[in-house]
Amino acid sequence: MAIGLGIDIGAESIKAVQVKVSGGKISVTGALKIPRAAFPELEGTKGFAIPSALGQELTKAGMRRAGCLGLTGRDVVLKYVSTPPMAQQKLKMFIDLQVADRAIPGRKEQGLDGLTYDFRILNVPTGGLRGDMVIMSVVSQNEFLQNVIDSCKKAGITARRMTTSAFGLAQAYLKTQEIAPKETVAVVDVGHGGLEVALLNEDAIIFARNGPGGSRRFDAGLTKAFGWKGERLLEHKHKRVRLSANDEAVRSPQEKQIHDALREGADAVANAIRGSVTFLRTQAKLPRVDYRRTYLCGGGARLTGLPQYLEAKTQRPVQNLDLFNAFNSVDLSKLNGQGARCFDGDTTDMAVALGLALIDAEPDCFHIELTPATVKAKRAFWGKTVFAIAAGVIFLVSLGIPYMNAQKSLEVAEAKRDELTEMVADAEKLKKDFAARVEDNKKQSLKREYYARQARLGPVYLDLWDRLRTKAPNGIMFTKIDTKQGGDTVSLKDTVRELVIQGYYDPIDVPRFEQTLQIFFEQLKQIPGLEGVPTLNPAFEDTDVKKPVGTKGFEFGVQLASPLKPVRKEATPESSGEETTGGATEPKQE
Repeated sequence: MAIGLGIDIGAESIKAVQVKVSGGKISVTGALKIPRAAFPELEGTKGFAIPSALGQELTKAGMRRAGCLGLTGRDVVLKYVSTPPMAQQKLKMFIDLQVADRAIPGRKEQGLDGLTYDFRILNVPTGGLRGDMVIMSVVSQNEFLQNVIDSCKKAGITARRMTTSAFGLAQAYLKTQEIAPKETVAVVDVGHGGLEVALLNEDAIIFARNGPGGSRRFDAGLTKAFGWKGERLLEHKHKRVRLSANDEAVRSPQEKQIHDALREGADAVANAIRGSVTFLRTQAKLPRVDYRRTYLCGGGARLTGLPQYLEAKTQRPVQNLDLFNAFNSVDLSKLNGQGARCFDGDTTDMAVALGLALIDAEPDCFHIELTPATVKAKRAFWGKTVFAIAAGVIFLVSLGIPYMNAQKSLEVAEAKRDELTEMVADAEKLKKDFAARVEDNKKQSLKREYYARQARLGPVYLDLWDRLRTKAPNGIMFTKIDTKQGGDTVSLKDTVRELVIQGYYDPIDVPRFEQTLQIFFEQLKQIPGLEGVPTLNPAFEDTDVKKPVGTKGFEFGVQLASPLKPVRKEATPESSGEETTGGATEPKQE
């Protein structure tokens, strides 16, 4: 079981989600969404700003104060490069050069010492150049990151991890949706001040970025066209206006005026999606990459008609990202009423915070962390120092106990020593008994294998000798059976597999002899345990064969099966119901 907290600092509201992950099931144990207007200190501020009372609000909601913080905006730059495969050390030097080259556009260069960056090698579907690696890197200035850490400290929270918000969006999709095989999708969070875009091929993240746009442009268009502001603007934007799919769908002058007021913001979303695909094709050298559909989330995605407009613009299906569909196992039952209301509606704006919480709960999932090296070193130092101090205190206390109770400790130690000595003696005895049994088992195994070897092929020798003695063709006499290596006797200690058989015949009709012997070979072939077909040795010289005058000697070889193979009894074609090759059997019952 793992618990994680995700914090999404938005331009219109601050969102936090706490999850518990166990056995692949996600349980949301806390949720918080507070408008920035509720914090007077944030009035007039732009960009990334953390209210000083955020820690107190998390405590009131029963949530932790340490988790994963999402970063977005111009201070976080994502870069993509492709390179041929190289060693890890050379790859680090290559990325250093790429990062140092205009790392933060529009900012004064500080060198690598003033930057924090990390990178990942992407698992992309295809590459422009065969074998090239595609690398995603994220860069940010240490000054910005340190300001974020200081702001978190003032707010009473700890940014255990910092990553780009787009990775939180991607993880929310991966952990809650049924991933279609071989499908590339675009996931877009339409926030108030910007967009988060992620492209995913099956379960692999191949692109992530933040960009300008968002519902702020919808507000600006409606204010310019109708003069709506404040609560009236929110009322009309969420409940009364509608974006038409295209110019042909506009039916009245008022609809056209609304359509024109909202079109600029909607085009920014469509351009961000298409621009992401184009950027990935050119910068990451993936000319064939494309996507099948788009998933929308975020407060800006609640604009009526936006999915239909984007479908017409991108020529791809567009649908809302459903975090609680039938496939996933996200559980909201542990939330109170206020926390559950954060997830009301068909279009959620809590996806990024949920994904950041999942990253905090499972740090091994794909993301790029932007915690500065100095902060990591300081945390490691203090973590080790605390453990060292605790270990030292325990050690001093452990020294005081024997000092105050020396005699008692000595008695206990001696008793333990005697007990251990007896246990060691018993263990040695058991060890010797075990070794003796192992040795006995080895002897029994060798003995068993010896008798098994004799039993496996014994009937084969008998069958072969019986066939040579009783089934010999007319005019052919067998005189000798020997091992292939030669010798008068066959040792029973080792299993003989190759035998040589000699004999003599009347050479008057050689073709008839060969035909008769070949038929006999077929009969020998039926003996279970023989391998292959016996063949005459044409190079055999019969000068040493004891034979009658006028006859000619011959020789052929047979090979027995491996003694490790079981020999099965099978009836030969010529056998009746009362006999089988390889040994006698019971007569067949009629």
